[in-house]
Amino acid sequence: MVCDHSGHTEVPFQGASGYVRMSVAESPITGSSDSAQLRAGPSMSQMIVGALVGLTVGTILTFGLAARTGSTSTLVHFAPPFTDAASVPDSIRVLPETRGYDGQFYFRLAESPLSTAQQAAGVQFDHPALRTTRIGYPLLTAALSRTPVSTVSAMLLVNAIAYGAIGVAGTSIAAFAGRRPQLGVALLFVPAFVYGTTMSVTDTVAGAFVLTGLSLCLRTAYVPAAVAFGAAALTRETALLIPVVILAGLIYRRIRDRSSPEDSQLVVVGLLPIVCFVAWQSVVVALWGEVGPLSSSGKNLTIPFLGPIVTDNSLDPVTTEQWMNILVPGAMISIIAMTVVAFLRREVEGFNTNFVIGFGVATIIALSVGPALLETYRSSVRGMGDAALLATVAVLFGTGTWSRLTLLSVVVVGGGLMMWELRIAPDLS
Repeated sequence: MVCDHSGHTEVPFQGASGYVRMSVAESPITGSSDSAQLRAGPSMSQMIVGALVGLTVGTILTFGLAARTGSTSTLVHFAPPFTDAASVPDSIRVLPETRGYDGQFYFRLAESPLSTAQQAAGVQFDHPALRTTRIGYPLLTAALSRTPVSTVSAMLLVNAIAYGAIGVAGTSIAAFAGRRPQLGVALLFVPAFVYGTTMSVTDTVAGAFVLTGLSLCLRTAYVPAAVAFGAAALTRETALLIPVVILAGLIYRRIRDRSSPEDSQLVVVGLLPIVCFVAWQSVVVALWGEVGPLSSSGKNLTIPFLGPIVTDNSLDPVTTEQWMNILVPGAMISIIAMTVVAFLRREVEGFNTNFVIGFGVATIIALSVGPALLETYRSSVRGMGDAALLATVAVLFGTGTWSRLTLLSVVVVGGGLMMWELRIAPDLS
């Protein structure tokens, strides 16, 4: 802990990084005069409950959904032209082309992480360097599939376990915020996690690593936190937002001669994930001759607010699916907007500039999702996922009406999307 001249204690904090500032005399977050309460983590029994709730939600979303579709492979979304039905095991159900999604590429990576063949494990890449950049989830899957568990089942199981980790981290964050630890389970309903799980992609695992890193930072366990953030960056490159802003904040304070003794410990949180990412990118470039995040078509992001205008048929609500393409992104933007209002009304105080910058950058990214992400509501939810995650963490530290409304909205939207996916599951089979 580091005390400034006004008698405040700073603890390194989240997403985008920065600090949660807690007054020794009175917390600007909870209004409590007991600052020790703010720094107390959850009990072991509370973390176990969080893990069990998370595992239950994760199991329902993975194996429960698979049971309704009749096959675990349905959640991986194998489909032409990227999956060759004749080259994959008979146990894998190959869906129609319109049902294909990115999970099939992570299956290939889990089966053959370093293969540069046009086709491996019956699957060929769309953007090889970009997919290989996100190696964390496939590596965890590969490790688990060394047991009698198949690769497809391992993909589902890794996401279910990630939900358990989110449950633990959520209870820890809520406890450090001075809230009831049970409120931390709201993080299980971050909408991007729904589709990270039901589409067998990277969002849920990356989110679990990010939240674990955050909870470890709140415990001032900086080296384990750096490892968690490094794993997050290797799972989904947008998770680099957190260490980059941490490092930028450290550099700024050094330039302005405002460094503190604790900064030397925080350097590892900002630097290690970046080093890990750059090192892995050197492997990706050696394999594919491209930098992963720069290798896609460039349609994922555009100028803020321009995405809906340049997306074909995005505002043509003829079918239920097209209505969802409008309503779900609208709900995501509403969650982010309510968090902004909570900040402006000073319901969520105690964050320094670093966190606000990080949330601001994530919000700009969310408002800049382009045609490739707005074609379906599932993709748009994932594109706005980082901002929604930071928003949910932020309002856990708030106590006003807008903070409560935002937290409730996350649960309602995320829970609603879970029930929607379970409801339409038979249509995927």
